Amino acid sequence: MSKFSSVVSSFRSDSIRKAGEVRKAATIELFRGVIMDTPVDEGRARGNWQATTENPATGQLDIYDEDGRGTVAVATSVVTGSGDDQTLWLSNNLPYILGLEYGRSDQAPQGMVRRNMARVANNLRKHANQVK
Repeated sequence: MSKFSSVVSSFRSDSIRKAGEVRKAATIELFRGVIMDTPVDEGRARGNWQATTENPATGQLDIYDEDGRGTVAVATSVVTGSGDDQTLWLSNNLPYILGLEYGRSDQAPQGMVRRNMARVANNLRKHANQVK
């Protein structure tokens, strides 16, 4: 392999690795924001956020997580352990989660998912615009 080919190959590998790191960091930021912005009465809605790869979770959990730390830790572990080619999902299958997302709770009148998706997308745009 020529020196030029080696440099190009190294650049490609580094770029793919860095893109994967950004993807994971943004996903962790998104998932953490959604989980922590979920209104808490007893903690069931917050504890039912399930991070998965490839397919969304389909069931409900019997977990109550008032402070969100456990749910964030599990989600972070799933994201960190995912491959660059895997789709990441954050699901909550409680029957009242859509009501919480669309203002049923005074604790989160703007929802959890929509506001965090907008926030993370805005942050990514800002960072991308700083790259020249």
